[in-house]
Amino acid sequence: MAYKSVVLEVREITLAIELIELGARLQLLEAETSLSRDRLIKLYKELKGVSPPKGMLPFSTDWFMTWQPNFHSSLFYNIYRFMAGHGGCLTIQSIVKSYRLYLEHVQLHDDEPVLSLTRAWTLVRFFRLRDAANDRLLPLRRTFCRACSRSPACVRLRTVPAALARR
Repeated sequence: MAYKSVVLEVREITLAIELIELGARLQLLEAETSLSRDRLIKLYKELKGVSPPKGMLPFSTDWFMTWQPNFHSSLFYNIYRFMAGHGGCLTIQSIVKSYRLYLEHVQLHDDEPVLSLTRAWTLVRFFRLRDAANDRLLPLRRTFCRACSRSPACVRLRTVPAALARR
């Protein structure tokens, strides 16, 4: 009989709860925890009151290349790189902390989050696999993912966010 630590199991459940509350899909939960699929489904139903959504995860880098998702993805990824480099925590913990900071930043500027936790997790995986183009801006020391030059929509927005209009 294999020894199973109760403390490790509680940590796994706590992580799964945190991920579910942030909107993680079942595939993300399965990849990042060692809990069984049945247990994750029960936990999801208990927390959300509905079955987890079905379907495939996003797998293409194309979504990240349009200007608004690219901007939000770049913001998240730079927060993630800082947290991963200085936070001293595991990858999934860095993703969760970075995503929470991303949500705080977006809310602070009266904006809606464009990036879901699942897309943020996918983005980190893309960079790990080097699927996304990675441009290094030396003076700013920030990373932006891009496929081509920036869209004219980045330069001028048709509607000015409320936070900018007050300035």
